[in-house]
Amino acid sequence: MQTFLPYEAGRLRRLGGEGRADATRAALLGFTAGRVPDTGQLRRTGQLPPWLGEEAVHVSHRSSLLRKDPAHYRRFFPTERTTCSTSGRRRRSRAGRCAGPGPRP
Repeated sequence: MQTFLPYEAGRLRRLGGEGRADATRAALLGFTAGRVPDTGQLRRTGQLPPWLGEEAVHVSHRSSLLRKDPAHYRRFFPTERTTCSTSGRRRRSRAGRCAGPGPRP
């Protein structure tokens, strides 16, 4: 829970900025004595997953969401390809984008 909370706190902050209600922050902070753990400290002590922040993983995840429900997710990822994968079967460029041809909107 400690490693999940900084991500969730940021997400809730963004949703609050959009005028949406926050129904979970207080409950989540109950797991950490009311404080949001420091992401830098978690990273330094090896408590974050090793893939966190790797662009190739996030590109693959967005691509998967687009394949799952393109009508819904295309507005969030208008230029993302739908052919990216972390399986290693596709080549990636240095920037983490899938290399080679792929469907574009």
